Amino acid sequence: MTGTISVSVQLLESSQPVVYDNVVNTYTKGPFYCIYTADEVTYKHPLCTIWRVKEGYGYHGRPSQTELVAEVNNGLGPGDCKRIVADIARAAGVSTEKLLRGEVDNEDSMA
Repeated sequence: MTGTISVSVQLLESSQPVVYDNVVNTYTKGPFYCIYTADEVTYKHPLCTIWRVKEGYGYHGRPSQTELVAEVNNGLGPGDCKRIVADIARAAGVSTEKLLRGEVDNEDSMA
């Protein structure tokens, strides 16, 4: 599909980034960084679990890789972030581990 980009999300507690291809759009919605793909799936990551995001924009004249660094600290300590993630997971009815791995999809209660 033309007009799609590649997005790499580096989580705070992972050694390898989660890479999404054929991304149509990225945006924030409340406490989430959302990735909408060409196959009409939205992946949602809690902002406070993200260390870095790389978005490739080579198809329309920008440099092939631009790096967007997420400012997640914002005066919060590590305990605050863990509590926020646990609260989000509980409200969504999913495990904290599943939420941290970005495995929450539109069929979960977070849609």
